[in-house]
Amino acid sequence: MGAGSVTFTPQQQEVIDLRGCNVLVSAAAGSGKTAVLTQRIVNMVSDEKEPVDIDRLLVVTFTGAAAAEMRERIGKKLAEKLEQNPESEHIQRQMTLLHNAQITTIDSFCLFLVRNHFQEIGLDPAFRVADEREIKLLGQEVMAQLLEDWFEAGEERFHSCVEALCPKGKEKVLEDHIRNLSRYAASFPWPREWLENRKRDYDTKSVEELKETALWAYLLHYLRGMTGGCIEKLREAAGLIQLPDGPYMYGELIDRELEELELLAEKEDPEELADGIRNFVFGRLPGKKDDTVDPEKKERVKELRECVKKALSDLRDQFFFLSFGGLCEQGRTCALTAEVLIDLVLDYDRRMREKKQEKKIIDFSDMEHYALDILLERRDGQSFPSRVAKQYREFYREILIDEYQDSNLVQEYLLKAVSKEQDGCFNRFMVGDVKQSIYRFRLARPELFLEKYEQYTKSGSQRRIDLSRNFRSRKTVIDTVNRIFENLMQKETGGIDYDEAAALYPGADYPELEGMESELILVGKPEKDQETDAKSAEAMAVACRIRELMQGGRVTDKETGKAVPVRYRDIVILLRSLSGYGEVFQQILGEQGIPAYVTSKSGYFTASEVQMLLNFLRIIDNPLQDIPLYGVLRSVFVGLNEEEIAAVRGQNKNISLYECLSESGNAKIAAFLKQLERYREMAVYLPVRSLILKIVEDYDYLNYVTALPAGTKRRANVEMLLVKASDFEKTSYFGLFHFLRYMEQLEKYDEDYGEADTLDENADVVRIMSIHKSKGLEFPVVILAGMTKKFNLQDVSQAVILDMDLGIGMDFVDQKRRIRRKTLRKNVIAGK
Repeated sequence: MGAGSVTFTPQQQEVIDLRGCNVLVSAAAGSGKTAVLTQRIVNMVSDEKEPVDIDRLLVVTFTGAAAAEMRERIGKKLAEKLEQNPESEHIQRQMTLLHNAQITTIDSFCLFLVRNHFQEIGLDPAFRVADEREIKLLGQEVMAQLLEDWFEAGEERFHSCVEALCPKGKEKVLEDHIRNLSRYAASFPWPREWLENRKRDYDTKSVEELKETALWAYLLHYLRGMTGGCIEKLREAAGLIQLPDGPYMYGELIDRELEELELLAEKEDPEELADGIRNFVFGRLPGKKDDTVDPEKKERVKELRECVKKALSDLRDQFFFLSFGGLCEQGRTCALTAEVLIDLVLDYDRRMREKKQEKKIIDFSDMEHYALDILLERRDGQSFPSRVAKQYREFYREILIDEYQDSNLVQEYLLKAVSKEQDGCFNRFMVGDVKQSIYRFRLARPELFLEKYEQYTKSGSQRRIDLSRNFRSRKTVIDTVNRIFENLMQKETGGIDYDEAAALYPGADYPELEGMESELILVGKPEKDQETDAKSAEAMAVACRIRELMQGGRVTDKETGKAVPVRYRDIVILLRSLSGYGEVFQQILGEQGIPAYVTSKSGYFTASEVQMLLNFLRIIDNPLQDIPLYGVLRSVFVGLNEEEIAAVRGQNKNISLYECLSESGNAKIAAFLKQLERYREMAVYLPVRSLILKIVEDYDYLNYVTALPAGTKRRANVEMLLVKASDFEKTSYFGLFHFLRYMEQLEKYDEDYGEADTLDENADVVRIMSIHKSKGLEFPVVILAGMTKKFNLQDVSQAVILDMDLGIGMDFVDQKRRIRRKTLRKNVIAGK
């Protein structure tokens, strides 16, 4: 592969040609997996001996854009085949079948199944797919009614649960727990079963029972890992002591402590290991002084030993703050709270299902579970392929899955159901890279990839092929990536060791460019008395480097392969999160004369041009709202100044502002009230979008906002409001009142659209974006900034935390003594 070449490497060719087995392709970044996957499909379709119709392949990609690109690439390759052999009826047929081929996302495949087999699950065929925001609003209604009903029922166990989970009586906290647990459960094939099993998380009656749980198994594994780390530190200290100028006076004590710790780590019984950690005693370091000892080595030995002491102390505080009998008893106290919480989630899910059926809507999670119900029959905790699944097994010749590392359990069951591997015919092809798995927050299960990565071999019915050559990046970039990740990524923390098999290797030759190496730029932290903060200082350093690049930097042109001067559009600044950083970088770069663009993720609802229109709609719905009415009076719609409004308001402070306006003799106000009355009449029968459009046209509002500073963006924001009104009209809600509530709920629950994007993709500006947003894009110059930002570990401090394998972690609450304390299960999950 590489610039201008279509030659495949031996590993790539093996991926293209291998048949008759399950294949897992571990495709590193830039390894040409899309080209290889495309070629495999084209070769299968155009095989002279055993050609396959393209609609008998199921190709699952992660996004709609990836599916469209795949379809386009296959179409081009088939067109080339047809050009070489214009008489081929088979290729002509494939060109026709391509439009209906299942090259699709998992959601679209599920929707295809549901639309074609709705009768299997008793679903009304008139259903539609609801907008995610509509589902959120529906969820708010259902949640409010749910809690009202439970409070009214007044069960003691419910009030006890509220007391345990809602500090200071904040009901919203309970709502969040119910919503989060519902969403979490939905990532499992059978959510209700998973939730019911969670009721047993805290039901351990003895220490012996506790030792048999997955929780204890993981804790033992965790303790062994931590004690192993402590042993490594003490061995390093012992090595320093052995040096000629080492602190020999510490030798006897360190050797004894190391020996005791090594014996402790060998204990098989979890209780003995725990007791050993709890009772481990450190001696006092000798105070002997000797000038021949290197003070730095002496200090380093002390540091290492202090690290070990702190680690063991933290383990005691986290996991062994009570006796094992006490831990079991504490857990049982939480059992009732967990049971009530799960009952609330089950009730919430049931009500949501009924509401959605009533409105004839489904969401993306419903699609997956309905598809699962169509393909699998569940009996006595076991699943069996349905009649429909067997039909698809016969129909599909191969199942090809892209970005397999981001699959979840539901998707795994779905795709396994339509493949033939359970019938002894291996026809699944999976491609991905666990090192690029970034969707765990969306409850992806990279373990599915890792299990096959470990199990699949170089031969047999389950084969693994590694594509490790990177054709996208220079050797300097690849060397840097390898150097960083071979130190960071280990099986314990990342699921995979970054060894020779996982490393990247250069796959393409690029012309040598002076000064274009990987760099580490360190920025000194500003002194407290300086005006510049750390973010601004970093942005200034980035601006200086960009100016240097623009003066003499050269990059390789993608089309010609030749060296050309750097342009602003060649540069991207990547951040972990734009929040708090994006606008600072844009401002500083702008002040330095560097055009920069950041896509705003907020600000839509606070944009003045949007607020003006929303305020107008609010008073059309109800003119007795003083604040929105004041905003409209001050706006272009009326044009009164503060003195004029104050004069009207001062006439009678005991009535609303609208009533004051009605009593005013001001001609401008009279004209406005007449127009307002007309709009109020129209609101009864006009769709919301038509009403907004009427206001916009009557006041020439689009031209007005366009004439303001940043007018293009303002105009786009107003046009976005019209689009959102159209989206609203597709929901099960209708009318101005519901539209305003819809917009208020979106703003309240952080569904800000971000201001409208008006940037041309070819604009010559420096892009500022999140790492997540940049996935799949390529830039000649990448500046990775904001690296001092700490990891967000807020989740582990929540009252309820969740783990797919270890279940629900919650606090122990003694309501009589008003004591709250973390439980063993919660601490283990937080540690994990």
